Amino acid sequence: MLKGTALRCGLEGIPTIRLRSVLARKVPLLDLIGHKPIQFLLTSGKPGRFNLEETNCLYFSEDERTAMEEWERLLVGLSVKHCATFFVNIQIGTVLDLDDSKTRAGLKLSDEDLFVDWATSKHPVDTQLLGETVAATTPIAAIRFPSDADNHGKVLEQIP
Repeated sequence: MLKGTALRCGLEGIPTIRLRSVLARKVPLLDLIGHKPIQFLLTSGKPGRFNLEETNCLYFSEDERTAMEEWERLLVGLSVKHCATFFVNIQIGTVLDLDDSKTRAGLKLSDEDLFVDWATSKHPVDTQLLGETVAATTPIAAIRFPSDADNHGKVLEQIP
């Protein structure tokens, strides 16, 4: 993947898409109802596939099945059982579409880079560095990418 200045320059001219859709999100029920008033857009500040710790962002799935697959993948070994599903109707004008092979090629982002195990890495992985660069230096509002939990699903990371 492009790095540093090359990445910032590559992002300047990269095409984006507009996205109008209804997205799904599953969250632990107790986390949701533990806040008064209920915070549907609560961010944990925990690291994710395209963000480092303390970078607030929201992950949504493009369909309920993918949201369930993502939820189940995250819960392996945990005792959390009850979840809430909610849906958002979004309209975003600047989405970096990493499901598009030309976009990935423009960033020199390989499939290996895209699906690297970020959760067990001791250092930030390329997708996290990409997300941080997008959030800090571009007007891009979200990143769309293939789910690693559902072979056909797509996930959207929205940068607040």
